Amino acid sequence: MCDNASREVGQKHEKEGYTEEERAELAAKLEQELDDWIDSCEKPYTEGWPEDRWEEEMEKHPFFMSRVSDDPTQVSPLIEGLQQLKYGEEYNTPDELAQSYKEDGNFNYKHKKYTQAVYIYTKDCRSALQFSPQYIKPMHTAAKCCLELKNNDQCIQFCNQILNILKKENKQDDEILKLRDARMKEARERKLKETQEKIKKAIDLKKINIDNDSNLFPDSQWSVHLQSDGSLVWPVIFAYPENNQTDFVENFEETTSMKAQLEEIFKESPAWDGDQNYKVDKLNVYFAGKDKKLHRINIDQSLGSILQHKQYIVNNGTPVFFVVIAKSKVEHAFLESYR
Repeated sequence: MCDNASREVGQKHEKEGYTEEERAELAAKLEQELDDWIDSCEKPYTEGWPEDRWEEEMEKHPFFMSRVSDDPTQVSPLIEGLQQLKYGEEYNTPDELAQSYKEDGNFNYKHKKYTQAVYIYTKDCRSALQFSPQYIKPMHTAAKCCLELKNNDQCIQFCNQILNILKKENKQDDEILKLRDARMKEARERKLKETQEKIKKAIDLKKINIDNDSNLFPDSQWSVHLQSDGSLVWPVIFAYPENNQTDFVENFEETTSMKAQLEEIFKESPAWDGDQNYKVDKLNVYFAGKDKKLHRINIDQSLGSILQHKQYIVNNGTPVFFVVIAKSKVEHAFLESYR
């Protein structure tokens, strides 16, 4: 457009035989017309993408981007809007949704975007199940997808659905059964580990000494555990040197006093106490400290307070106490054995 205007300016002033005065006047006029023409030309476009970054900016636009984040939870509002159009239940039938997820899953798998593919395959299976809740094939795929995503709870749920359907048909799927059992075991172990970490933290906060070379949680159904109020419950052994007998208290709450626990133990005289000498008010209770000495305890104290004694160390997750008749020959001999 600018070239055409330039030719028009030149043609407009063609004439032969100009005087010097006319030439000067024409030159000034042409110069002014040129300035006016330049001013009238369109200004350059400044609101678009910078020339040196246009590819980068285009990649950010939902309509032109060639890939999205591998993390399916990190999507922009625009992309989410487009996904709603493609995957929204109000715009698509269950069959259409399942087909869309399947195609997208195949695409991502083909391009080695496995995390994204597994995520989409899971969506595909759930949509297919909405379309046909008793269809086992998508449940199979969904269970395996949940396995890859480390979603054990959902994996177990799909496995149970499959096994329940097959049970009604007197069939069995050994692969799914093994997968379910393995995930359940893994879930139990994870939960146990989390619980044990909470217990260790509670013990540290209460400043109870634990023998690090022993097992705080021995292979037994009875081990230290937490109550809902944050208090600890311990398995405890009571040893009676005079009679070579022991009592195992499975659940000794740390808030319970030693005296109260002994009263419970000797509510009825044990068979080995024929003379009925073991009365709570006639007993002394000791523990062997880390200094290799015996320490007598105040039985009015709670178990929790006793375990916080600076000399007490819990071995193998089970506190041990020695019970003897006060001022007896057995007590004297027992004390001498630790000197």
